[in-house]
Amino acid sequence: PGATWAATVLSSPASQEVPALMRKMGVKTAPLHSVLPPARTTSPWRRGPRFGRKPIDSAVERAADSMDDHKSMDEIARQYSFYARPDYDVPYDGMLDDRDIYFPEFIRQVEHEHFVDCGAYDGDTIRNIIERGWKYEHITAFEADPQNFAKLVSNSFQNVTFSPEAVTDTCGSIPFLQKGNMCSRLSEPGEPLNNAVVPTTTLDSYRFSTVPTFIKMDIEGFEKEALWGTRCLLRDHTPVLAVCVYHDTDDFWQIPSLIHSLQPRYHLFMRRYAPVPWELVCYAVPPERLL
Repeated sequence: PGATWAATVLSSPASQEVPALMRKMGVKTAPLHSVLPPARTTSPWRRGPRFGRKPIDSAVERAADSMDDHKSMDEIARQYSFYARPDYDVPYDGMLDDRDIYFPEFIRQVEHEHFVDCGAYDGDTIRNIIERGWKYEHITAFEADPQNFAKLVSNSFQNVTFSPEAVTDTCGSIPFLQKGNMCSRLSEPGEPLNNAVVPTTTLDSYRFSTVPTFIKMDIEGFEKEALWGTRCLLRDHTPVLAVCVYHDTDDFWQIPSLIHSLQPRYHLFMRRYAPVPWELVCYAVPPERLL
């Protein structure tokens, strides 16, 4: 009866609903940030009052310095502030229309676009491509969840190749948490298998009909592994990348650093399409694809 609970709910709108329900039940609650130790800080922002000279970990600062515009740097500062003191009641500006996710205004279209959709779900991104009139020559869609894959192939898309493989850094098979929704993902060690073992591939080893020009990755926390399995493609062909960087708490600074180490030619941008910390996307764009 004397305990104080810190509710940790990383989904929206449950992050507001669950603590409110606990308070209604008479449970004493505290915001998560109030019970955590202070965040480690080692160096200030070097860019002056725009960032309020907020102390920040040097590795996160390096990721911010690799960004191509101030909007992206500001977004990294917001993410860092949230994870240092994760208070869901603090409003954060900078959220964009989720209908524009993966297709920001600064990426130039090309005539023979080969779009690779890693984590295609039921075809939602492909439908968005078609509805917005984004030109493409071919799409290769990867979806490992058998239930989602059945929904995906039921669409009457034109010039789309479907693959039931999970994109990662190895070729073979791996346990999979199949849920039949957008949260399906590869299994971590020790998790229940949920009766699914799925084939895996790397994008470097996959036999595409033509060289990919635009790669989207939304694969529930396995983006770093998938990028490592794409390193030869990035080195040799520099496709546009749209990579989700919110599934793991360190994604927002580790993934940009990984991308830049694999292909220094990229210009990097960060955009968010939901309240902090969700729907955060890192775009890597070669100079010739910038508008």
